Amino acid sequence: MAIPLDVPVRQVLEDAHKAGFPVSKAYVHEVRSRLKEKTKSEPKENKAKGTKTKQASDEASKNTDAKKEIAFRKLVIELGTSRARNLLEQVERKLNELILDE
Repeated sequence: MAIPLDVPVRQVLEDAHKAGFPVSKAYVHEVRSRLKEKTKSEPKENKAKGTKTKQASDEASKNTDAKKEIAFRKLVIELGTSRARNLLEQVERKLNELILDE
């Protein structure tokens, strides 16, 4: 569930806490900052067609996915597979609750 950038940080913190994801004000600012950077660094639109070039979009997606997977693997190693698996299950349950209102 994406929260629009124009929602006040205080509201984001309250909503996250109610959903069982207590986060800090600094974390919200960091995520928003990264999102803004990401949108600035996305490939320029192809002016002739009004769309991003397929190749640039595919390359950016592969690089982002690869970096995320590497970071995830490092975290699993740091936490241990048992703890990482437990955390993933908790996140899955929470997301199901939020999405399905269970």
